[in-house]
Amino acid sequence: MKVQFYWSGPGSRWPAICAILLGAVLMIFPGMSGKVFCWALAVGALVYAASCIWQYITSRRMAVPAGSLLTQGIIFAAIGLFCLLRPVRVLSFLPFLLGVILLLVGLSKLPFAIDAYHMQAPYFRSLLISAIAPLVLGAVLIWNPFGAVKGIIAFFGLSLIIAGVCDLFAGRAAK
Repeated sequence: MKVQFYWSGPGSRWPAICAILLGAVLMIFPGMSGKVFCWALAVGALVYAASCIWQYITSRRMAVPAGSLLTQGIIFAAIGLFCLLRPVRVLSFLPFLLGVILLLVGLSKLPFAIDAYHMQAPYFRSLLISAIAPLVLGAVLIWNPFGAVKGIIAFFGLSLIIAGVCDLFAGRAAK
């Protein structure tokens, strides 16, 4: 009997693709206006939240373990709405916020990596990197939140690209 896992579904590619695209924009244009960045961050968080909630709903219908997708979707919806409604406030603590977001992303992916390890899945390492990279980068941002904003935005973009690429590789290996 083949065990089906969250990463094996076709819908699991969209969050990874969104992360890569958003990360690339942030890496290419780190000096963009603060409000535009907040709006882009809000849209990215809301799209990611919608994707997580949709995956949770479809996973529940198929009785596939989905981990904490609903919680992750709700958290990112709240972050997206806050960024959209209060961009000036977000900019005042942007480095710290980005660190917290990265920590949440990394923590939400750890259960998948642990499940993959227990299942002896070939994509375990990709999932582990996908969880650890944002954890480490988020910790660095929280530890030193007053660094240059351009560097932090580019740093955040790089971490999104790394996490998205690792998620795509995990999705391919799960098939």
